[in-house]
Amino acid sequence: MCNAFRLSTPISAIEEVLRQLGLPLSYPETGATPNDWPQIEMTRPTNTLPVFRPLDPAQPGGGLTLVQQRWWLVPFFYRGETKAWKAMCTNARAETVATSRTFKGPYERRRCLVPADAYYEWTGEKGAKTRWRFERPDGDWWSFAGLWDRCETAEGPLESFAIITTTAGPDSAAYHNRQPVILDKADYARWLDLSADPAALLAPSPEGTLRVTQA
Repeated sequence: MCNAFRLSTPISAIEEVLRQLGLPLSYPETGATPNDWPQIEMTRPTNTLPVFRPLDPAQPGGGLTLVQQRWWLVPFFYRGETKAWKAMCTNARAETVATSRTFKGPYERRRCLVPADAYYEWTGEKGAKTRWRFERPDGDWWSFAGLWDRCETAEGPLESFAIITTTAGPDSAAYHNRQPVILDKADYARWLDLSADPAALLAPSPEGTLRVTQA
């Protein structure tokens, strides 16, 4: 599971890395870097959060755009009230994402990057749980492999996203049997390329990728 993460890296630092990767950020609506870039210590499901997706899905190397979306995917076929969608769709399992009724379409057509610089898990009994923070040893940011979708709810159009999870890697297995898919920066373009098969990217993080501390 991944139901809480942090985003504290300044947008300027993220922009620079994406530019070096050949995936420059554009802001079609404003033309400039947003002034309201969040500094989030801990997100929660249903929060509205920034994701990056291709300006043109047919040309993943043509740059990215920043979009604010709800974390907890509501699929395209849903037409009721948002609060009435009860299926827990903050995460999509790597093992079934290509065949799931909810996630198959987004996996094929609507992949995105979800920026973060830490995520959290809890261990222990209810009422006495310990919170653990997972981050890179150097403190650098990353992107989760994300999916997004758009639906027409009873309240109007809604865009939302989910984070793909996989079997826990060696750094996180002692704390949970699942972990979010953390993409190497060199694989961002491949993940967004709809003509490519990204299945090999949905793997546990190698040993040494994450530092775990009590939070």
